Amino acid sequence: MELNQTLLELETAGWEALSNGAGRRFYTERLTPDAVMLLPQVGLLSHDKAIDGMDGAPWSWFKIRNPQVVELGPDVAMLTYRVQARRDFDAEYQALVSSTYVQRDGEWKLAVHQQTPM
Repeated sequence: MELNQTLLELETAGWEALSNGAGRRFYTERLTPDAVMLLPQVGLLSHDKAIDGMDGAPWSWFKIRNPQVVELGPDVAMLTYRVQARRDFDAEYQALVSSTYVQRDGEWKLAVHQQTPM
């Protein structure tokens, strides 16, 4: 499978997991042990704190727009995109997102995730 498609499918699966209450399970399997997330109103989260935050209110819907992959090395790539999403009764959320994946033991794992609100 082409790298662009693989990473977009992984990222989409993550948003879907956060929409159906399976975020903790999904990201427990997908994050590297030293992963970090930089999230608005939350800050910098280490692996364990990021996993703990996956139990929040689910997304009602989301849309990934203009995904692009930048290959940083043979086993490292960054997916960038714009997301539009909403939780019930909340205002629409829009952000620029970057997710850096590394290949470990033949699988792509999420090492760094950052969201910049628009």
